[in-house]
Amino acid sequence: MGRRRWPRERDCAAQGARRHCRRAGPHSSRAAWWLAAGARVCMLKKMGEAVARVARKVNETVESGSDTLELRLEGNFLHRLPNEVSTLQHLKAIDLSRNQFQDFPEQLTSLPALETINLEENEIVDVPVEKLATMPTLRSVNLRFNPLNAEVRVIAPPLIKFEMLMSPEGARAPPP
Repeated sequence: MGRRRWPRERDCAAQGARRHCRRAGPHSSRAAWWLAAGARVCMLKKMGEAVARVARKVNETVESGSDTLELRLEGNFLHRLPNEVSTLQHLKAIDLSRNQFQDFPEQLTSLPALETINLEENEIVDVPVEKLATMPTLRSVNLRFNPLNAEVRVIAPPLIKFEMLMSPEGARAPPP
């Protein structure tokens, strides 16, 4: 037997439609396992690259000081925000759409200048409506295509003074 080789870390986008990241195909079970392992390596590499992009973007935002108004972190496989976001006291808008948040990022409720929060297409079920209601400058929260619980849908409208965008119950985001 030859030397066992681990799947190479390949850039999925550069590989196009090659099998290593797409499907196991009609291969033996051993080959299928190696292809699946290669796909996992690609997913981990993509997630690592996304984390690096987020860290760079947050650092750039923090370093630029008070003239920063918007932070765009959409589509980065995020499931939580870095603690450094809490230091962005002059932030007016944040876009966290198309990530993997299951919980509403409560650090956002401590940002005094925040006007717009976009959390569209995540997996958020519960929202701290009472905390959001106390934010003086908040104008809009986009929670479309999140599986919000019925309680949030009932409690939110009478408590809030801002626009809260929600999809009808059970609605799914259109495919990309």
